[in-house]
Amino acid sequence: MKIELRLGKYTRCDIVAYKAINLAGKRTTLRVFPTGSIQGKLFTEDLKSMIIRAPYGIRVILCTSNQDDWEEHPYRCITMEKGVVIPPTEPGSLPGVRIPDLDFLSTPSTKRESESLQRTYPIIENFADGEGWSFGTIGSPKLKSNIQMIIFERVEVGEAPPLTEAENMARVLLSLSKDAHNFQALRSKALETLKQKREKASLEKWIQNNIKN
Repeated sequence: MKIELRLGKYTRCDIVAYKAINLAGKRTTLRVFPTGSIQGKLFTEDLKSMIIRAPYGIRVILCTSNQDDWEEHPYRCITMEKGVVIPPTEPGSLPGVRIPDLDFLSTPSTKRESESLQRTYPIIENFADGEGWSFGTIGSPKLKSNIQMIIFERVEVGEAPPLTEAENMARVLLSLSKDAHNFQALRSKALETLKQKREKASLEKWIQNNIKN
């Protein structure tokens, strides 16, 4: 099954996917460019371990669902965090991180996952609560050979994810509301319209901080 790709604006990333853990087995490559062009394809069954190369601030989210409710299913987020991931080795090259097993956390430079030292990445309840260079959720299915979608975002470390068009429109409409009754009706409608869990959480936080009714 071909993995769906969702590209944020001006994202740049190279991925080398491996069909076995510990960066072994069949190798497949994917290149994403800021223009939105893509070279290569990745397939669900061929992704058990990987190498990511991308500029600092790029966020890669591995999802086991390709629907808007992907946060309700196991996923893992990896952020190219300066001072944590492997720095560029030469001028013009990209920072990198090695993931020898999608389901376990290791240091960004690890090539082989030790069974005796296996530990999962930090587990969070809401995407906005995620901290560090890698976090996510676990459950069924496992990530290995089950990734259906990869999201690429350009987000500076510590910042919220970029607004989707749907959330941006909801904010505009709510800002224009002058009547308390109309505002509550619009708020309920906006939350029903937003599909992603993190969109709803982001909008609620924005309302709390910016709207007084």
